[in-house]
Amino acid sequence: MEEYMEIEYVINKVLSATGFTNQDMASDKRTEISVYELFESLILFKDRKAAAEHLSITKSKLEYILRTRVSPLVPKIQQEQWHVHLLELAGFRRCFKCDAIKEVSDFTRDISRKSGINGQCKQCACKSTALFRLANPEYSKEYRQANPEQHKEYCATYAATKLGATPKWADLNKIKTIYKNCPTGMHVDHIIPLRGELVCGLHVENNLQYLSPEQNRIKSNKFDVVVT
Repeated sequence: MEEYMEIEYVINKVLSATGFTNQDMASDKRTEISVYELFESLILFKDRKAAAEHLSITKSKLEYILRTRVSPLVPKIQQEQWHVHLLELAGFRRCFKCDAIKEVSDFTRDISRKSGINGQCKQCACKSTALFRLANPEYSKEYRQANPEQHKEYCATYAATKLGATPKWADLNKIKTIYKNCPTGMHVDHIIPLRGELVCGLHVENNLQYLSPEQNRIKSNKFDVVVT
């Protein structure tokens, strides 16, 4: 009963956000379902065929309803993403880990994603982090404090991988050695910045150098390119 009330709350929020009422579909004699039932099916079932079966109608009829009765009132819809868009209109998201529908405030920001929001809710993200730390104790806070250069190497490699800047032929062991042997008070810098203004470099061993903090600050993400 509690789960039903939660879904009811979500659907009513979606109806309010879209401005829909059952009268918006009542003029079509071929539409025998309410907007509430329609939105409920679209949100609960990601697959269009499953949503149609839940409504006891054919998939083609569901497509007809969406095309003629709903799309004009909810513009800019990506037709295959109704279950996502309707939730976003009302300030909700579905966690891909636990599949629960939660408010956007229950998710952290993630600038690497198109939506700017993490696909996991905060609760699932915390669980995933805890499990990762149990399986990889070398990334614990204590390990980071005891091995700062190795941690810097890990962060740099992770960031470069996300940028697609670490090629398959990069020698990761040499990269780790460079970070591990970094002199005290120096920084490991990319000679050609990964995100330069004119050119972007790679996260490879021969693109790394040691710079003082002051030199690194002055260099920033610049790289002198000779134009002939």
